[in-house]
Amino acid sequence: MRVKIKNWRCIKEVEFDLSKINVFLGQNATGKSSLAYALYVLSRSQRFSPLDVIKNVYSDLWKVVRRENNTGRFPIILIVEDFPVDFFFNRNRR
Repeated sequence: MRVKIKNWRCIKEVEFDLSKINVFLGQNATGKSSLAYALYVLSRSQRFSPLDVIKNVYSDLWKVVRRENNTGRFPIILIVEDFPVDFFFNRNRR
């Protein structure tokens, strides 16, 4: 299963294949939790709106926007290939 995440918390852009069992290893502050939360939001979005899931976990969409030079980067993209829910948020569509 192919995953694409863009502009989510500290993740600029990443694509990878997900298998039945996955282990994410890395030093502190390298994006492991950001990755896990992105996958959590997608998994919960089968039953609830992705924006509602984000607001429930973070209370505010701006807490998941990747920042660079104190500026939010858009669009935010969470996609899992062959999964019923994708999340795409562009500031201009707000």
